[in-house]
Amino acid sequence: MKPEHDERFRRITDDYLDRPSGDYAELLRAGEVSSPDGVDPELWRAEIRAKARADKIRVMTFRAGDRAIAARRMSIPKDQEFALLTAALERSEVLRGAAERARRLGHEIVRWVAHDQCRSRSRRATRCRSPRRRRS
Repeated sequence: MKPEHDERFRRITDDYLDRPSGDYAELLRAGEVSSPDGVDPELWRAEIRAKARADKIRVMTFRAGDRAIAARRMSIPKDQEFALLTAALERSEVLRGAAERARRLGHEIVRWVAHDQCRSRSRRATRCRSPRRRRS
């Protein structure tokens, strides 16, 4: 991202993070967000796109089943492409290994949730098949 755009983006992000503003603030902070349960995905997508258009931020939205997903469209400088792809591959390998270990223990991880700027992930197991967790 160009320095002048980076500064503008930081200002917009800080403005939205200083006040609670829901999904759009999460999109600005994390780079991606999905629609909450119980909302009309098409209306949610239109709202996200309208806010992004007003702030002149490039986003893409799409449907995934009964949900909608929005993500920032970002240009990656050529000299950083390999490093970012390598980091993404390493992260996916770590997540795959953690999911496999959880499966061997009788847990099923159904979703990964991003929780901070450095994109580390936390896990959420909604189904537990572990013998230690079963009650008679």
